[in-house]
Amino acid sequence: MSSETELRELLSRNLASARRVAERLRRSREKLAPQIPLSAEAVTRLTEAQQEAIDALLKRYEQLEDALGRGLFRTLATLEGEDVSALSRRDLALLMEKLGVVASAEAWNEAALMRNRLVHHYPDEPDRQAERINAAWRLAEVLLETLARLEAQAQAKGFLSG
Repeated sequence: MSSETELRELLSRNLASARRVAERLRRSREKLAPQIPLSAEAVTRLTEAQQEAIDALLKRYEQLEDALGRGLFRTLATLEGEDVSALSRRDLALLMEKLGVVASAEAWNEAALMRNRLVHHYPDEPDRQAERINAAWRLAEVLLETLARLEAQAQAKGFLSG
């Protein structure tokens, strides 16, 4: 087991990294906002620049969900004195809800499941592409809110210096 000092340093480093991804995700959402919600027809008419903006949104969504769900949640829970070694992702989400990090374990799980769905491209199904893009754009707010809540919790507990 890592020492508390090492865990605090890990939390701080991973939070800094997650903040950078979150800022890029915010910029992607702002850039795409005028086009959302996308229709299936609009998906078939995307320019190369628009497709690149969507790809950036989806990748940043994936990166932030991963940083939170696979890293920061476990580190924070361990600092809180919780044994997370046997917790499933669902159980970890419930613990984060109990700790006040996620507003709703159900909403978090929906956002986490969306990450798994993002790997499917559906090049010949513009309706499925549109649904996936619109959902990721909407659920990105859950990720951004969760990061803010996690950071506030870590700060309030004194796990972050400065």
